[in-house]
Amino acid sequence: MRRVCGTLLALYLIGRAAAEPFLIDVADPASYRRDWGGPSLAGVLLVHCGPGVIAAILLVVVARGWWRGRLAAESERSWPYRGRTSTTVPAARDRTAPNSAPAEPESPRSPHQPR
Repeated sequence: MRRVCGTLLALYLIGRAAAEPFLIDVADPASYRRDWGGPSLAGVLLVHCGPGVIAAILLVVVARGWWRGRLAAESERSWPYRGRTSTTVPAARDRTAPNSAPAEPESPRSPHQPR
């Protein structure tokens, strides 16, 4: 619920920032003189558009982090045998041929190679 409210607030601020230059008459200082950040146009745009720009940046950063975390989780699920490679020969193989030379260890095998 908290994420949904934060996303809705961010989208509202972004929409407000996009609409503000079209809602005021940039050529007429009387249209924005009494607005917050007035009487200068730069102050009005900073106060009204600044939160939308910050919200857009934060929304992109959070979305990228979420997406990268999702990709990392999926790649971990697709590699279930990562880090579990065995370089030793099982003991059962040693007992079958007691007089033969010791067998060489098996090379680690990728989970994508056929068995």
